[in-house]
Amino acid sequence: MIRQIIVLLFYISMKILYVLFIIGIFYVLVKFIDLLTYTRTKRRYNLGYFTSRQSRTDNMYEEYYRSTYYLSTHLSFDAVIHDKGRYGEYMIFKDLQTYENYGARFLFNCYIPTQYNQTTEIDVIMLTLNGIFVFESKNYRGWVYGHEKQKQWTLTIPAGNRIQKEHFYNPIMQNKSHINALKFIIGNNIPIYSIIVFSNNCRLKNIRASDPMTEILSFGYLKPIIHYFSKQKPNSLTQETLISIYNKLYPYTQVSEEVKRRHVEDIQTKKMRT
Repeated sequence: MIRQIIVLLFYISMKILYVLFIIGIFYVLVKFIDLLTYTRTKRRYNLGYFTSRQSRTDNMYEEYYRSTYYLSTHLSFDAVIHDKGRYGEYMIFKDLQTYENYGARFLFNCYIPTQYNQTTEIDVIMLTLNGIFVFESKNYRGWVYGHEKQKQWTLTIPAGNRIQKEHFYNPIMQNKSHINALKFIIGNNIPIYSIIVFSNNCRLKNIRASDPMTEILSFGYLKPIIHYFSKQKPNSLTQETLISIYNKLYPYTQVSEEVKRRHVEDIQTKKMRT
């Protein structure tokens, strides 16, 4: 009986040792695989596989915080990319930023006073020696219908199995009022071009402007249009005049929160009256 018990215990011990041996081998294999993975990952990291994306992000941030847009607006990069309107303005600037190399100056969110003791906000102004470009940014998505004489335009947006429609104020009229207020400050002797910029996610349905100094376009056509307009009246401004206008308008980009609040209230009041 005792012998049988001893044999049984020996058998159980061998089984336990066998299981421990298998577990040990498995553990060693796992550690070996981890080591190989770590070595490969480290090698790829050193070669730049995992740093390239971070590097691009860092460069994007650095580019933004060194830009005229940030130095003027003081808005964080995250605040801009998560705001559809702000991001549209920034993309206009970014697309035309090279004009700064030729003496151009940019102004953003200009709260220009009007004759009605209110303000009108201009998204982006680009001052060049060949004229002034006033941009109205519409960073929308969908199909846009409208006529230059219609007060309200329509934006249609696919929403599942139905079409959602939204209405917005005619941007040609909107930018015309901006330019009229601007002329009251800087005069009428300078060519001013009205550029209404929709995102590439918009499809403009046969929208035209009769004014030869007004253009409605998708973002992708921005550079060619600016190049075309720049040839119409070259050297319309001297560098001294350009800087003088910039200095005159810049304070309107640095208004108080109270001015901005009243501006929003005036817009809401107008909407309620229409």
